[in-house]
Amino acid sequence: MEESVQLAKTVPFAAKQTRTEFPVLLDRVRELKPIFRDSARDTETNRRVSKKTMDLLRDAELTKLVRPARFGGFEYGLTELAQIAFELGSVCGSTGWCGSLAMCYQWMTSFFPLEGQRDVWSDPDNLVAGSYNPSKECEIVPGGIKLAGTWAYASNCENSQWIMLGALLQNAKGPPDVMWCLVPMADAVVDHAYSKSAGRASPLKAYYVERNRLYTVIKNFPFSMLALVKFYAFARYFWHLLFMMTRTGKAAEFRESGHPPWLLPFLVFAVP
Repeated sequence: MEESVQLAKTVPFAAKQTRTEFPVLLDRVRELKPIFRDSARDTETNRRVSKKTMDLLRDAELTKLVRPARFGGFEYGLTELAQIAFELGSVCGSTGWCGSLAMCYQWMTSFFPLEGQRDVWSDPDNLVAGSYNPSKECEIVPGGIKLAGTWAYASNCENSQWIMLGALLQNAKGPPDVMWCLVPMADAVVDHAYSKSAGRASPLKAYYVERNRLYTVIKNFPFSMLALVKFYAFARYFWHLLFMMTRTGKAAEFRESGHPPWLLPFLVFAVP
């Protein structure tokens, strides 16, 4: 991606409207939960939240939750956002994650200058995604910013019309300046890469999840507690085995994929 980002034509502010009461919004998301629960397996198989899901959230006015009122938003706080995200995540983790990002980035966009906000919300249905890992290929040019590079972990970018990208602007007098740039998704190319800890339940996924959890414990817990880590992990996987037998949760999916029950505790103790 290498483009000069130009400011769009200025549009007038949207007239301030009476916001929908939060209990109404909460009821709407609860009414949608059966739909998201039924589509959770397809979401995981396709490795993305569908456009239909985002359209349902938009139609329920949830993407306006923390958007500035001058651009048609409701200006609720992060407490209300967390409540909505909890409801979504209780039936589909991916929908909870991407749905909360679709709402949160509406708030983060409000920290940009008004010209940038007008560009994004010239269409009030626009959604914003983001990736913070900064690129060094950035320079100020007449009329905008010239930006190039590759950014990872841009959740929900397939359903977004704009993306917020990290950048490092070189500074001859000292360390580079850290920037966030708003870029139209039409100027970017989405490259899907496989994640070892994502996708359907598998031995490889279980191994990496347990390894990362163990490394986190070693890094943060005192040495005297490390000897107990394996036993706590074994106790946790005992419950996974129980869920596997009762065919509930991700452990059931592990079994349904053809993996034997004894493999889970083996993976726990196989982590170095």
